[in-house]
Amino acid sequence: MNKKFSTLMAVFLAAGATFTAEAGVVKVTKPVVGKQYVIADGGWAVGTQKAVLTSNDDATGVIGIVGDATKFSTLPMWTVDKTNSEIVIKIADGKYLNSESGTITLTAKAASEDNQKITYAEGTPSITIGAESNPIKFGDFAPAAITTTVSNVSGGNAAFYAETYDQSGDLLITAPVATQPLFIKIGDKYLAPTSAVDGTKTLELVSIDFDKPDYNLIQRASWTVSNGGFTSVLRSSGTYKCLNVASGDGALEMGSTTTKVLAFDGTDYAAIKGAALTMADGTKALTAGLELTDYDGAKSYPEALLYKAPTVITATHTGAIDARQFVNGGWYYVSTSATECLSDNGTAGSPTFAAGNVDPTTVLANSYLWKVEVKNIAGSDIVTLLNKATNNYYTVTGVSSFTAETVPAYTAGMVLKTKAAGYIDAVGTSAGADVDAALKFGLHLPGNVNYTAAELNAMMSNGFSMAVSTAKENGSTSIEGANTFAGILKAVNANVNRFQLTDADGKYIVLSKTEAWGTNTDMNGNNLNNRGLKFSKVTTVDASKQYSYFEIKYPQVNDKASNEELVIEVYDAATAGNLVGRMYVGSIAGKNYLTVSKDIDATKEIWPYVSLGGSDLVNLKTFLQKGKFYTVARVDAEYQIEKVLGTASNGAAALLDKGAVQMDQPEGQWAASVDANGKLVLTNRESLAKYTDLGVLYGTDKDNVYKNGDKLYQIKVVEKHAATDGYEAWTNEQLRDEQYTLGFYSNVLGAAAYMSENHENKHLIGLEKDIKNATAWDVKAFDAKRTDDAQTDSVYVISNLYFWNKDKKGGADWDIVSDTLKTVSYTFTNASNGEPVKYNATEDAYICDPTADVKGDRFAIKKMADGKYNLVAVATNDAEKDADKYYTLASNKLYGGFSVAQGNVNATGMYDKSENDLAVIEKTAAPEYVKRSMGDTIRIFREGADASILFEKGEFLGLENIHEFTKMAPAMYVDTAYYNRGTNNRWQYLLGVEIDRKVVNDDCGVPSHAKFHADTTYGRFLVNLVDSAELYKKTHLHDNKYVNTEGFAKLGFVKGFHTNDTLVIQREGVLIPAKADSIYMGSKDFNVAKFAFRIVDHETNAFKIETLYKKFSDGPDGNADKLGYLKWMNGFVVVVNAIENGDTFNLEADHSAPTANEGVSTSEVSVITKEGAVVINGAQGKKVVITNLLGQTIASTILSSDNATISAPAGIVVVAVEGEAAVKAIVK
Repeated sequence: MNKKFSTLMAVFLAAGATFTAEAGVVKVTKPVVGKQYVIADGGWAVGTQKAVLTSNDDATGVIGIVGDATKFSTLPMWTVDKTNSEIVIKIADGKYLNSESGTITLTAKAASEDNQKITYAEGTPSITIGAESNPIKFGDFAPAAITTTVSNVSGGNAAFYAETYDQSGDLLITAPVATQPLFIKIGDKYLAPTSAVDGTKTLELVSIDFDKPDYNLIQRASWTVSNGGFTSVLRSSGTYKCLNVASGDGALEMGSTTTKVLAFDGTDYAAIKGAALTMADGTKALTAGLELTDYDGAKSYPEALLYKAPTVITATHTGAIDARQFVNGGWYYVSTSATECLSDNGTAGSPTFAAGNVDPTTVLANSYLWKVEVKNIAGSDIVTLLNKATNNYYTVTGVSSFTAETVPAYTAGMVLKTKAAGYIDAVGTSAGADVDAALKFGLHLPGNVNYTAAELNAMMSNGFSMAVSTAKENGSTSIEGANTFAGILKAVNANVNRFQLTDADGKYIVLSKTEAWGTNTDMNGNNLNNRGLKFSKVTTVDASKQYSYFEIKYPQVNDKASNEELVIEVYDAATAGNLVGRMYVGSIAGKNYLTVSKDIDATKEIWPYVSLGGSDLVNLKTFLQKGKFYTVARVDAEYQIEKVLGTASNGAAALLDKGAVQMDQPEGQWAASVDANGKLVLTNRESLAKYTDLGVLYGTDKDNVYKNGDKLYQIKVVEKHAATDGYEAWTNEQLRDEQYTLGFYSNVLGAAAYMSENHENKHLIGLEKDIKNATAWDVKAFDAKRTDDAQTDSVYVISNLYFWNKDKKGGADWDIVSDTLKTVSYTFTNASNGEPVKYNATEDAYICDPTADVKGDRFAIKKMADGKYNLVAVATNDAEKDADKYYTLASNKLYGGFSVAQGNVNATGMYDKSENDLAVIEKTAAPEYVKRSMGDTIRIFREGADASILFEKGEFLGLENIHEFTKMAPAMYVDTAYYNRGTNNRWQYLLGVEIDRKVVNDDCGVPSHAKFHADTTYGRFLVNLVDSAELYKKTHLHDNKYVNTEGFAKLGFVKGFHTNDTLVIQREGVLIPAKADSIYMGSKDFNVAKFAFRIVDHETNAFKIETLYKKFSDGPDGNADKLGYLKWMNGFVVVVNAIENGDTFNLEADHSAPTANEGVSTSEVSVITKEGAVVINGAQGKKVVITNLLGQTIASTILSSDNATISAPAGIVVVAVEGEAAVKAIVK
């Protein structure tokens, strides 16, 4: 099969055509003389088992055999002959069918053919032989019982059958449908009118390249069958639309009627192998010259076959491109009528579309530009149109993916339809029209936009350069004459868009009117395209000999920033005039030459690839790296840094002295973007100042060094960057346990002077040389993380980093990576009085503001050299109300003023180079928390009331006057929980009573064996009883003893042991503790059992007891840091939710044993131990149970006295009095 035709057939099949590649047969109603046929039983076809006629073994008679239609070429063939206007049939060995006395035999050709004459017509019988008109019948033929003779009495009628395709395998039409386009193939060419214009009558045979189908040509060669003849598809409504015969010389021509039609084998138009194109009455046959001649059965005529042709859609607008020019995913204007083009006049999210009266041969707005993409899905072409201006898809009735009427989707136009609603109608915004009324879209190549002379000359300050190659991809730069455009060019004598070009020496670049590269018609300059004319340079232009006016354009789809795929056009006048040609590369004997051409054959020729800048111009599309910042410095000829790009004191980007900018920090890093003119724009990562003086760069031989004008610049990629670059990002976890001194370094002093609130009444912040007089400051971080679009405490500086995205939706274009510099802000508060640092406009200086609930100013801590900082003010916008919901840097920073007595702290511009703006931030020497040692025994009392001591009061932790509670046991054991770990200085402890610490160190004596160490502390440990409160609440909703009346949880001592990093709570009767009974001690976070002593007065070491605040379900909410503090309330100690509400305590060593209280009052009942006994007062008539720590009962009785003595062994016992809480006591 012809490969090219097979390709097209595959397309037809994909479109749903009902072709089959199986062998086919057709019943012939009018045999053609000289052609061969199979004679078979009626109804014979592929897939049936019928008899076919053949000769018997000695070729004296005929018999029937099984004939397989799929093996047509192997069957016995009969040739139709003609003598004296009678049809006779002979078999291949030269014998003819003969009929005498009712018998059909095979004989030689007789002199008298009466017995060999054949008559043939549809009906009964079909074929008869001889004067007797004996019919050929196959009797009751069955494949399983083949007869040896053929009956002429009964059975099925015989008929002639022919192949329906030739042996090359090309697919044919055997029964054309009236609306089906078809080809008339004669030999290896196709019959077509010589012109698409209706006024012509002539015909021609054309060749069609089905690998690159020209659908305009295909449509011209397409026909339909109607009224017994052939009608041109292209001219179906024209004057000369029908295949006809010239009235004069009998030549084939186009006519207005079908009175004289041509047909294959009668009116059935059967496409038969070897058949000629004849008149319907068989009297005329078509010659190779497309003329009709009297039919002669002895002569051979060109074989004519019918093939199914593809459906071709032709755009209404005559300027639409050919299918061979269509590029899937390309950008096009889309015509919708002879005068209108589709545009998107809407907005993203709610597009509206309209056709405007515009000319697609002009440059239209981007709203008229569409990216047309085609995807073949399940045999159908699916089309989408994406608008360049809005990124909206063309949408009809909510649908933006359309099925094309044809495959391929675009032939010479296209018709689109929705799956549910039907064809897009002529309005273009609804669907449902039938195919004839459907909108016929045309595609048009978008226009080119002019550069102005000023734009070109600005590219290199005073000129530009260009490079030429034969193609964009793998093109050759070896082009004779291209050096004419080498070097720096300048547009002069400009009429805005049209100008002359000069080189660096002032010579003009011209195109000769007579000098050409070649002598043949293609490159001799003397042709319709002016191909072959030479470019050259001259000192003075001679308009009689040279063309000298140029226009330089860029494709609209690339936009001005691309600087590539340029169109260089030459004109014959400074204004108006005529186009001489576009820059073109022609070839002679395989060598490339630079010339011009007015046009090209787009199917096999391309324009050269021209780009601005020449080979040294930096292509920003490849230069800019995705998500990267850059450092920029001006260098000398030895590549030594002279200046560094930074932000000047006025906030503008500028080249500054080296050393004035930290290039490894955000202040020296720049985001790159590209403006509308394709120029490089640099934006500072910290200040957002923009620098545009390096819009165009040219490469050099030195890595990372580029040229702009006559200066060299070193531009390096910042390989790694992080969101917190350049600024401290201390967390409150790091800051909470510390206090700091703040100061400013003075070159005069050679040291720092420290901030101190030392001015009476005005709260001004001054400067002290002696650090001993410095104020201690609490530093708080505002580092709340941003969730979704919620407000954040952080300072954001957002940079847009450009990169060329070749895979961007809507086509390759600049894309943006947004990068955020995230800076934590801080407040500074006087640790002694809680007054925050804040600027005071009246004093024009910073003060410690005493106003109640005032918010301090926020500062970002910017890293400078040698461990010093700039304290940069944060803008005072309220992030919670701000549209962007984040804070930004202000334009000023703190500095130390040394010119006034005791100094002051003031503000200056962020980028001012003040000598006193370098801040020092140092931790104070004094600890923030009290540090005790493992095993210390302490008593804790209220600061200023030494006799008010914490102790175990019944079930809970209480605080009473030791002089009133003389038998209290206030000693508590200190067990280190989180202690001396890393940089931690918030030392956390367990506090216990009845402690028994067991330490085991086992050394087996083998050096290679690890030594065993175990350290476990047993006892009862102080815990926040909020969890017990939650459980107790289930049965005591209104009298929960574990919380006070305000919903704060009490504390108590519970039995357990501390080993490794776990405190295990032991419950009575439980041998194996549950997982819930284990509390992890190995983190810096607080829990219900860990306590720390936070110093609030360094002179006295007074502190607040800090622990976890765990909210009781009916109690007050906690603060964000979840810290709680101990407070005495109504006889018991509870955990409250704010440091200012906590009581202030102090401690001292206690040398008594941390044990249970011997005498504990429980309501009116008291339990007192003595040697060998327990004395219980006030419990007459109540049941008392005494157990040991193992739960074993020592005594169980009902007391008969208010002063009962019960014997008990020495040790710890648990006394449970009916109606009272059980207590522990120590029997001596």
